[in-house]
Amino acid sequence: MGTQFDWQTDVEEKWEKLEPTSRPVRKRRGRVPPLIPLFLFMAALAAAGLWQINRRVIEANAQATEAVRTVHALIHQAIRSQDIELLRTLIARPNQSWPEMQIRLIQGQLYLDRSPLGLWALPLNETTPITVTLAADLQSAYVTTDHPYMAITAPGTTVTITLQHTAYYQQQQAYWLLSPLPADDFWGPTQTITHTHLILTYPRRDEPISLRLAEELGSQIGRFCLVRHCPADFVLHLQFSPEQTSLWAMQDRRQEQVAQFRPALYQLILPSPTLVGLPVDETGYQAVQYGYTTWLINHLLLQQQSWAVTAAAPTLVADVWPNANLVATKPLPALPPLPEQTILAACWDRNEAAALYVYDFAAATWQRHPANELWVGERLSRQRLQFLILPDDATFLIWTETVAQNTNSQSRFVRQYWHWQGSEGRLLWQTSEAYPPDLWLKMLPPLDQTNRYLPLVYPITEANQRTLFFYHRLPWEAETGNLSPPLNEPPTWSPQLSYAILSGRSGSLTHINESDNYRVYLDQGHSPFWLDEATFGYVRYLTGETWSETELVLVERLDEWATRLQKEVIITGADLVAAAAFYGEQGHIFIHQVIQSPTDPAILLILARTFSHGMVEMSYLFTLNIQTNQLTLLARERRLGEPIIFSPNGRYVSRVTYEAGYWALTVHDLQAGTIQQWPASLVNTIVWQQRYDWSQDEQWLLLAANEMIRLLPVGLPLTANSQEVSLPLPQAGCYAVGWLSP
Repeated sequence: MGTQFDWQTDVEEKWEKLEPTSRPVRKRRGRVPPLIPLFLFMAALAAAGLWQINRRVIEANAQATEAVRTVHALIHQAIRSQDIELLRTLIARPNQSWPEMQIRLIQGQLYLDRSPLGLWALPLNETTPITVTLAADLQSAYVTTDHPYMAITAPGTTVTITLQHTAYYQQQQAYWLLSPLPADDFWGPTQTITHTHLILTYPRRDEPISLRLAEELGSQIGRFCLVRHCPADFVLHLQFSPEQTSLWAMQDRRQEQVAQFRPALYQLILPSPTLVGLPVDETGYQAVQYGYTTWLINHLLLQQQSWAVTAAAPTLVADVWPNANLVATKPLPALPPLPEQTILAACWDRNEAAALYVYDFAAATWQRHPANELWVGERLSRQRLQFLILPDDATFLIWTETVAQNTNSQSRFVRQYWHWQGSEGRLLWQTSEAYPPDLWLKMLPPLDQTNRYLPLVYPITEANQRTLFFYHRLPWEAETGNLSPPLNEPPTWSPQLSYAILSGRSGSLTHINESDNYRVYLDQGHSPFWLDEATFGYVRYLTGETWSETELVLVERLDEWATRLQKEVIITGADLVAAAAFYGEQGHIFIHQVIQSPTDPAILLILARTFSHGMVEMSYLFTLNIQTNQLTLLARERRLGEPIIFSPNGRYVSRVTYEAGYWALTVHDLQAGTIQQWPASLVNTIVWQQRYDWSQDEQWLLLAANEMIRLLPVGLPLTANSQEVSLPLPQAGCYAVGWLSP
């Protein structure tokens, strides 16, 4: 094989046999093949394209992350304010039951609070860690939040801990919506661990903490069975459920324990640790473990009533489990001191004469007010009594209405208006008119903000049953009291009482100069208000007719007589629709009423409505800062209750609402952006103007309920709304209450 090939090295090669070419070949140096620049250009182009794609991906991720953060924050804001209408727009509907469960948890204060386990959510702050993890397709995201909690770790002992919550959002039709946590991808399959007296099932996601809890809870059951003779071979089947129904079932301890306990299986279902909130440190774990243990021991104590128990067992239970039978109760903040004011109440009943009462806090008793002597002896078939406390909180107006004659078609009334100041009262006006019974509960309309004029209700018996308003000066001056009736609203006076805006029956607005009674027609509209002596505003009817489309106009008077005016439109119906756009509103929103802050004339409340076939379809409450032109939607409801009242210093806005058969008293904190709400227990057929009143220090609301007089603390955490002071009624049927200064 070796002789078949003739190998030669380069050295052995005979170079002389090569013949030279006719022209020597010049070696090319420095030239680049023509394809290399093209290759480099294409590479640079690809790199630029890749950079552009990466940049767009980064921007898309940033935009999606910010959108998810915004929706997450909006949901927490809606939870704080109990804005159920807003929440419904932010929750996905994979089925009918899931979104309704979220609403039930929020309304039951179980969406964040875990009160059955002794855990109460504290407000988030700006430094609270919030992590958004987007899916690769940018169609879904997980949001983890480290939420602070107040927790019970022993009877009477509380600590602040941190629990981590996970929320899941999906993009549906360009909107990010809160969605159920994916069963397979997030929770994973169900796992089981067996202890001597415990079989625990849990989702795989909770395996680390579940294994630790199983040891502790199993040991507690073993200790329990040493004290209380458990049935033979007793084993508790405990399930850590990822379903939110397990949270809802915990709202009633006894109901949950009985419903979930099956004697043949000894089964108990509790929410999984991730659903409760995962502790981030040992202190948090101890609080969560204490909550589970407390629930478990109470559950066993409830069920052991059918077991054989030794005589010494009750004593031993108290020694071994100091938390036995503990009902987790959140330590409530101290109530503010009661105001140094007197409570005034007006009461009447079919079987008792109407009377005014004052409450003596020192003696803790009701006493009849001296004003009752004004109508002594007028005990007739029925009587109505109302009062209106003036803003100085020291004087008030009294309105009495007595039925003198009652038939199937008409009732004859004697109506009197009194002015009470100090220790004296005097009759301002009296009338006896016959008019249909459906008008007999007409209440005293509000005074103008300066209290210069007293509004008197004067009914007329025209076919449309209209009621006109006359306004008279205080103190009463018969010869100068009448101010060009009829008017639709009280005159609106400038701060120094030099000018006024009059609102006529047809919606016409007139500017009046008080010094010489010089009048100038302004426009068609309603709800005038003043910023200073030279600037005022009003709601304008665009077509010049009542209930036409409206806009808010600000007017500067360029001369004393208002013959030259400079008008500026500051809010239109389109602006209101845009402010409510999150709810998908379209069409027209009409301004119904404007209310001015008592301390800052640039802050306005705007009550607006939409109409369908002549009926109110939806009501809205906005705040407007004229100086910054900031328009904020406070509430959107199908029935937005009135009266809507500013607190004395303008921090709060209160209103009475009625929804689905329930009355509620709602308070908006304009400074903190939160809402408090109390069930009001009002009489459904009668809502008087003086049903509730603010104390001068803005810390208490006074409410006339069906069975009692209620004093409600304002500004406490929402979970402390159960704190209040109740007073017995001085007599049956107290429908008006108010704070009087000493």
